[in-house]
Parts: sequence; C-alpha cells; structure tokens
Amino acid sequence: MAETTFTFCVEEELKSAFTTAAKAHDRTGAQLLRAFMRDYLRAQEAAAGYDA
Repeated sequence: MAETTFTFCVEEELKSAFTTAAKAHDRTGAQLLRAFMRDYLRAQEAAAGYDA
C-alpha cells in the first residue's frame, strides 16, 4: 500500500500531551493517528449502513 504524508496544524500543548500519552503506551503519535483514522472510517461505514 502506498503511503502519503498528512500535514496539519495543532496546538503545541496538545501535540506534546498526545506524544507523551502515546509513548506511555509504547506507540508513536503516527501509529495512533492512523488507528484513529481507520476507526473513524469503520464507524462512518457502520452508520451509513444504518441510514440505508
């Protein structure tokens, strides 16, 4: 699967807290963001199924 870069702005304090929390669970911020994106898409697909 090809990869691409996703760039966005976030408050410095939020980034720092997120990075610290990710490290506490032996994960990177990028790993967590990819997982959140996948979970969000699954939830949207499930919701679309209920709306049909």
